[in-house]
Amino acid sequence: MRALIPITCVVLVACGVPASAGEPSAAPVALTIASPSPSPLAIRGLPPVTAGAAAEAGVLFVRGSDDWIYRYDGATGQLSRAIRHSTIQRSTSVGAYAEGLEGGLQLLRWNGTIEAVDCGPGRFQLVGPRDACLSYTDTRGSRSVWIRMSGEAPRPFLSGDWGAGEMTWSPDARNVAVLRSSGDQSLRTRLHNALWMVAVGGAPRLIYEPPWAEAFLFGLGWSPDGRWLTVWEQPIVSNSLGADGDHLLLIDATSGTATDLGVTLANRRWLQWSS
Repeated sequence: MRALIPITCVVLVACGVPASAGEPSAAPVALTIASPSPSPLAIRGLPPVTAGAAAEAGVLFVRGSDDWIYRYDGATGQLSRAIRHSTIQRSTSVGAYAEGLEGGLQLLRWNGTIEAVDCGPGRFQLVGPRDACLSYTDTRGSRSVWIRMSGEAPRPFLSGDWGAGEMTWSPDARNVAVLRSSGDQSLRTRLHNALWMVAVGGAPRLIYEPPWAEAFLFGLGWSPDGRWLTVWEQPIVSNSLGADGDHLLLIDATSGTATDLGVTLANRRWLQWSS
């Protein structure tokens, strides 16, 4: 243990005593190492990288982490930018429909051309089968809706005071299922709504309404054959209750008969019909 004492003292002297006895001690200097700044590419995200040609793949539209949608041509392996700040709503035989995050609809044709699609004066769009589409604008709690069928001009579909909320096209593009708000502004019943069917060329008709004044529907979807609708029903306005799941209803699209399938997590992507 005594052999360690001189070594310890030497270390302390070397660290604590200046080289010249008559000179004042210098103040300790703190070193700051700057973190490297992220590159602009790291902030925006990187574009996808093509691995070459794959003729059997045909043409694909893929979204990169840089917020661009790219067109991949399998025959040549070429990857080119198509459009940015958009999401692809639906793919058809003629191309993919991309809606801008701030509205506006573009048709990305498989041959590489891009053209604007007029669904009416609404800011946002909902593309259906057979190139049908809806456009709508939300203004202070009201939603005006326009419709455009393939080969036709856009026309008014639902007035702003009708109470249209969530909407979805039937598989044959002949009907639109709509969740219609009750219009009640009281705290407990403000979300109450009902399921309506609106035919493209006919009048709206009520399909199903929750039996409780505080209950509401959400997460609307069709079966592939158009016979059934699925929707979640929540009995009261409650975030904690919704986190535990809600009642999934199976509703006959013609009669409106509802079957409660039990409580499930309310995630449309997890709900898939068998083929």
